[in-house]
Amino acid sequence: MAVIGCGAVGPVHAEAIVGCPSAELVGVCDTVEERAERCAASFGGTGYTDYRAMVDDVRPDAISICTPHHNHAEIAVECLKRGVHVLCEKPLAVSRDQMDAMLEAARQGGRVLGAVFQHRFDPTTRAVKRAVDEGLFGEVLNAGVSVRCRKDRAYYDSGDWRGTWAGEGGGVLINQAIHSVDIMQWLAGRVTSVFGCWANLKHADCIETEDTMAAVVEFASGALGSVEATSASHLGFEASVHFFGTHGSFRLRTDWPNDLTSLDLDSPERLERVRTLLAEHQGEHAGPAPGKGYYGNSHTRQVADFVEALHDGRRPFVLGEDARHAVEIVLGVYEARRTGLPVRLT
Repeated sequence: MAVIGCGAVGPVHAEAIVGCPSAELVGVCDTVEERAERCAASFGGTGYTDYRAMVDDVRPDAISICTPHHNHAEIAVECLKRGVHVLCEKPLAVSRDQMDAMLEAARQGGRVLGAVFQHRFDPTTRAVKRAVDEGLFGEVLNAGVSVRCRKDRAYYDSGDWRGTWAGEGGGVLINQAIHSVDIMQWLAGRVTSVFGCWANLKHADCIETEDTMAAVVEFASGALGSVEATSASHLGFEASVHFFGTHGSFRLRTDWPNDLTSLDLDSPERLERVRTLLAEHQGEHAGPAPGKGYYGNSHTRQVADFVEALHDGRRPFVLGEDARHAVEIVLGVYEARRTGLPVRLT
């Protein structure tokens, strides 16, 4: 495997690859030569500044894309056409057309396009997903997302793509909140319509996108929900998903540490079953969180799953088409703000 993009999350992927017994890190690439060389010195492989040259030279079986959002699609399509499997960081892309091109390139090339939503691998989230699928919380009535974090001018100035529609594709919703949006729809079901708005309340001097947003969502089941996020908070990072069903409810932290901040069920039997499921996954919490603390430590699990899936010829846990829906929800909110009308999702 090789890694393209050695900024914040690229080294996390490199470390995960090195830690995977059935994978070898053969190359790392960044347009900033110093970052590529530093990553190669830390984790191995050869450093490059041109990903095409790297693919030609080291001929990886698969790559991780860890670059700014706007060039995910270009790099993925190029690599898939060259016969390389792709694991792409979130968001999959910044437009529907870009996502279409990535998925089509994977289909035509017969290669795997995986997508990073590492919090689907978090132990508590996995246990709760099993409980929801078993019907322990009943039919969903309401589900939603709350994300509060603090990003300052130095953060946005760290890359000229940050806080721009062309480069980042949006602001707090497409970058920080999209993980929680994905978990919400993974637990509560597909979203069929969105209506929302956004504002730039504190960062108008350094970004053109939103630092605060709120939206109402409708699920395929008929349940209703909400998404609210801000990057102008006094809090460093706090993210959660709530779920209210006919038999019980929970609130799940979707940052780190991943845990339940509330749990209520209408019968002792259901409560005991949920606790059993949680206990079954408890041992998976071990290990530090590489990179930024709120990344958690599940990149290691996701990279290992992707590698094992390629070896075994099976489907990775999160494919590109799985990750597409979270981006569709985000783009729907942006469109609703522009038009002032609800947006139907396919």
